[in-house]
Amino acid sequence: MRPFDAKMLLYGAGAVALVFLLIFFLAHVTRKRKYGFITERYLSLRRLLSRRGLRIKPSMTAGDLQRTALPSGISADLDEFLRLYEEHRFGRRELSPEDRERYERLLKEMKRKI
Repeated sequence: MRPFDAKMLLYGAGAVALVFLLIFFLAHVTRKRKYGFITERYLSLRRLLSRRGLRIKPSMTAGDLQRTALPSGISADLDEFLRLYEEHRFGRRELSPEDRERYERLLKEMKRKI
């Protein structure tokens, strides 16, 4: 193979790789989220509690979760977190910036405590 052919082959491979990279990037940036902010954080809490040894079943409601997590020492934060979750998830109320910040803070506090 001549040097010119090898150079063109490398340019072609680079162009193909760039196209695939752009397609991958655009597909992940423009895809819609499966869950909203509130539900994503709630599911994150469920995963955290499950990793810490609590038996979290997929069919458990927020109330069941609260009763299960009582001995973990986060009951006050968990009460407020679940109240906000249910209020905004099922109450058809918009999440204000203050509630969003409080929701995030409560999740961080619970992660720190357990």
